[in-house]
Amino acid sequence: MGLFKRLFRARSGAQVAAMTDAEAVKIINAYGKALTERKTPFGDLSALPYPKDRIKDAILHGIRQTDDAVFREQLKGAYITLADWQVGFGTRGASAALSEEELKDPMKAMARVSSPDFLSVPNEVAAEAEMLRVELAALGLS
Repeated sequence: MGLFKRLFRARSGAQVAAMTDAEAVKIINAYGKALTERKTPFGDLSALPYPKDRIKDAILHGIRQTDDAVFREQLKGAYITLADWQVGFGTRGASAALSEEELKDPMKAMARVSSPDFLSVPNEVAAEAEMLRVELAALGLS
C-alpha cells in the first residue's frame, strides 16, 4: 500500500470532511513548505499558500483519516502552529526575535525589548494557539 493510502486510509467511524484526500495532501504539503521557508519565528498571514481556514480543514481531514499515530500528532502540531501566522506581521515588524544588529548593540536591543510592540505578536500567537488547542479538544481530536 502506498504512503498516501497508508496515511489517509479512512478509519472506521471516522467523520469525513468535505475535502478529498488529494486536496488535503496538496494543501498540507504547501503549508509544510511555507513553514520550512519562513525566515522568522512568525509569518505574515498573506504568506500562507491557502487561506488559514482552508489549511485548518485540510489538517483536520488528515487527522481524521490517518491511521499513523505519529503523523496524526504532527498534524495536530501543524494545526496549532497556524497561530504563528498573523495579519500584518510583515509590516508591523514586531517579533520576539532580535536582529543581528540589535544583538550586537545592547542599547538597540534594550530599546527594542522595551517597545510596547515587542511582545504583541507573541501574545497574539499564544492566544490563538490556545484557541486552536480548544478547537481540537472540542472536536475530540486532542
